[in-house]
Amino acid sequence: LNDVWPGASWSGIDSAFRWKPMQYAVRRQFNDFVVQAYETKRHLEAFVVSDMPLPTTALIRVSIVRLTGAECAAAGNNNTEGSPVVWTAAKRVQVPANNAALVFNSSVSQLFGLVPNCTYDTCYVTVDAEADAAGPIAAQTQKLRSHADRFMVEYKHLKIRKPVFELSNIEQVCINHFSVSNTTVCRSTIVLESDSLR
Repeated sequence: LNDVWPGASWSGIDSAFRWKPMQYAVRRQFNDFVVQAYETKRHLEAFVVSDMPLPTTALIRVSIVRLTGAECAAAGNNNTEGSPVVWTAAKRVQVPANNAALVFNSSVSQLFGLVPNCTYDTCYVTVDAEADAAGPIAAQTQKLRSHADRFMVEYKHLKIRKPVFELSNIEQVCINHFSVSNTTVCRSTIVLESDSLR
């Protein structure tokens, strides 16, 4: 579970008791409401797993996302300008208490056939689920959300473009501490820290 000394490992927690990204992913899979997508023999199935003591209704949204962003705006069905989502469909389903429910079932070829020029190595499927909290959990939160991504090929076979970053407004906050504003790509601020900057 955790490292006993600093170093690269498969643990979820490092030697200073900080969570690694894997630990957050594992925690999400143990939530009271989880959506999971599986692809076997070119068939895609999505399940909602609910540990809530009462049945509830969930909104399920299945989307096809294109990895090559430049083509997004012209891709077609239900697409918004500049969005990588090229197709989406939603439906409401009943989720039984303390059980799992099949909420989506389709052949991958049929699903990808809905989007022109969408192949297994240029697009992937996302499944989002949102439900009203039921039972004692409702005192903590009103809505439960879960998300799953399903790629149709191994990551090494995906056709992913190399990212291009344009940075501007580099400002030195103090010695060895710089603030970099990215205004053209994602409008965020990145803080760079180093013991020795050259």
